[in-house]
Amino acid sequence: MGNKQQNPSKDKAENTQIQYQQQSLQKQADALDKKELALKEKQLKIANQEQLLEQREEALVKGKTSLNARGLELEKRHQQQESKHLEIEQGLPALRDEIFAEREKLLAEQQQLLKQQLRDVAAKEQQLQAEREQLERVQETVDGDFAEQRADLQRELQQIRSEAITKLHNEVQQQREKDFKELEAEVQQRRDDLENREQQLDQDKAVLTSDQNNVRFQQSENKQLKASLEQIIAERTKTREEEFKQDQKQFEQEKQRLLSRIERQDTLSSKYDELEKLLGDRSADEVLLELTAKNEELVVLREELKRPSRELEEYYDGHRAEVTRLEEDKQKLQKETRELQHDLDTQEQLEFDQERLQTKFNSLDVNYKAILADNNKLQETLDRLNPAYNEPQNREERIRDIKRPYVESFVPRRQEKSINELKWLEAISTGIDKHGLHFSPRILCAFHTALKIAEWSPLTVLAGVSGTGKSELPKLYSRFGGINFINVPVQPNWDSQEAMLGYFNSISNSYQTKPMLNFLVQSREKLITGSDNLEANYNGLDDTVSLVLLDEMNLAHVELYFADFLSKLEQRRATKNDELPFIDIDLGAKLDPYKLSLGRNLLFAGTMNQDETTKSLSDKVIDRGTSIFFPRPESLHRRKELTPLPEQAPLLPMKIWWGWINKKSDLSEVTVTHYKQLIEGINKYLGTDGRALGHRVWQSIEYYIVNHPLVIGLDAEQYPDEHKDALKFAFEDQLVQKVMPKLRGIETRGYAKEHCLNPIRDLLADNKLDILDDFDKAMRIGHGQFSWASADYLNNEQSNERYQELFKLALEPSSYQKKIIMSEPKLADKEEPTVLHSRSKKYKMPEFFKTKTKENV
Repeated sequence: MGNKQQNPSKDKAENTQIQYQQQSLQKQADALDKKELALKEKQLKIANQEQLLEQREEALVKGKTSLNARGLELEKRHQQQESKHLEIEQGLPALRDEIFAEREKLLAEQQQLLKQQLRDVAAKEQQLQAEREQLERVQETVDGDFAEQRADLQRELQQIRSEAITKLHNEVQQQREKDFKELEAEVQQRRDDLENREQQLDQDKAVLTSDQNNVRFQQSENKQLKASLEQIIAERTKTREEEFKQDQKQFEQEKQRLLSRIERQDTLSSKYDELEKLLGDRSADEVLLELTAKNEELVVLREELKRPSRELEEYYDGHRAEVTRLEEDKQKLQKETRELQHDLDTQEQLEFDQERLQTKFNSLDVNYKAILADNNKLQETLDRLNPAYNEPQNREERIRDIKRPYVESFVPRRQEKSINELKWLEAISTGIDKHGLHFSPRILCAFHTALKIAEWSPLTVLAGVSGTGKSELPKLYSRFGGINFINVPVQPNWDSQEAMLGYFNSISNSYQTKPMLNFLVQSREKLITGSDNLEANYNGLDDTVSLVLLDEMNLAHVELYFADFLSKLEQRRATKNDELPFIDIDLGAKLDPYKLSLGRNLLFAGTMNQDETTKSLSDKVIDRGTSIFFPRPESLHRRKELTPLPEQAPLLPMKIWWGWINKKSDLSEVTVTHYKQLIEGINKYLGTDGRALGHRVWQSIEYYIVNHPLVIGLDAEQYPDEHKDALKFAFEDQLVQKVMPKLRGIETRGYAKEHCLNPIRDLLADNKLDILDDFDKAMRIGHGQFSWASADYLNNEQSNERYQELFKLALEPSSYQKKIIMSEPKLADKEEPTVLHSRSKKYKMPEFFKTKTKENV
């Protein structure tokens, strides 16, 4: 009993102790939770402080960046100062080099100073980094009640950092202001020195000018002295030549005298030898004595002879008189000789004057004939120009030259109420095959659809390998489809619209019309028949479709001769028929121009080659055109027989053609969004290289798709898969025709390839398009630049077979979504059928056209 009472009290004490222990444990757990929360709060504070420290570091980096920007600005201002003084320094190269050297030295010193400042900033950053690391180490040791100390440290660190940054900024600013002031003072000093140098240079220039004038004056005097000196030298030379000739003559005379004397000596020597032989044995003394005696005797005899007789004196006087008479006769003869010589000289002078006058006469005669010929030419020109001024051609006559019909023979119009578009294309394809050529249905449908969307892309460009039928396709398409056609070969020298259409010739006073202008005017004129006056009838083609082909259009710059057409055809979109744009044809001075209307029945196409003789198309032409690339032929086709071209098919009425064109897009929003997002993705990547696709490109793509014959012929509800394939084919064609040419010139390496071309290729691959091989080829063959110049995707056999299946399926009668075009309203029963409105299958040609045709034959 006592044990039982003792046990409950013991149990109660143990329970109390256990409860107390549990309460103490609970208190300890609460305390631990509080400490954990406090630690979390401290960690959050530390994280906030670290974030604040990072923000301050970013501010320091921004300050450093601004410091560098200020340094660049200061350097830019120095460069501007240098550029301002560059013109002053051009005339003083030595001073310029010296100033440049000093400025380079100054800039180098400033750069060193800036580098030192940057090093100081880096050192302070390192110091701040060390302080931050020390702070982090302190933070790691903190486990409790150091929040206030940490806050103090943070504030102290922030204060030290802000003071250091402020001090550094002030020092840098003061140093820069000081350097800038010194530099401005130096520049001002240099400017003053340059002005002083310029003044000194002007003075030196004035002195130099006076010295140059003195030199010119001395040069003129020297020239005069030189001329007089040359004259004196010439005279003295002539005198010396005469003296030399006289001395030479005297020398010759002396020489002759000496030679004669030598001959006499030789004669005496020979006589002496003979005398020695005659003397024989006698001595010379004896001979001399004998000679002396003989000489004395001879002297005596001479003395006697000096005393002549009377007869001798008379004889001598007679001879003297005769000699006097002869002397007088000699003087007379000399006088006559001088007179005759003077007459002879006079005659020679007259003969010389006669020859000179004859030469002058011949020259004047030639000049007279030349002037007479020029006068005749001027008279002919005057006679030719005179009627143009006296009788100017009136405006009607000039317009009559422009309206001269290009197509003279009348071609009947098709009279069906409705024409199936696909069957019409099949008939064209069959006719081309029979003629000996072949074009795939995809090429034919692409060309046909490009012409249909002329409202959005008024020019269809056929490009590709030469000899693949680029020029033949439009011609045969028009011939078998009933479309008026003209082939205009473009010349390399076309630089204006007049080179293509013609011009007014003021000399002949008429308009020199080119065939293209006659064709365009005839295409916009109405057909006139039934007039009694045959000249009033006119073979107008306004109710039919006309196609102009600019063959080899890039032999000249398209923007030069076709710019006005491109702009006006752009304005034709969504314009009323009575507000169509027009081209002004100049008819001459003081006459209103002829307004050529650009109606919707006018279609334009062109062919282009890519070689060294051609020009590349600009973005303006590419934007406003549809570029169809012909593929490289994988196998070459034979042409077994050269068949003549058949007659023109009956003309297709314009109302049927216009009815084939969808003016409204009936594609679902889902379909449009899919293709539109792909184009927008390409446009996005083009933006990385500074390129873009405009709204016109997407609008042309959308209306090309809705006007494609397969898209029209295959109903989306009856043939959903086939309709989807037709949409894909049409969109794929437009990617090649409208988008890929816009990538021309993008570099196929580096940044442009990585951020533009490669993403576009991935986008095409993700959509499973067949043009990837052509895309890769365009990146390879362009010599480092993207150049689209192929269409090998059109040679894909699987795609071509699928296209053929879709074309045949669209032709089947079960394809109930065919394009049926209603022609004009029926005529009254009593109304006679005309060319424009007749429903008769058997069409009767007007008589005046038959007459014209016979005359032409």
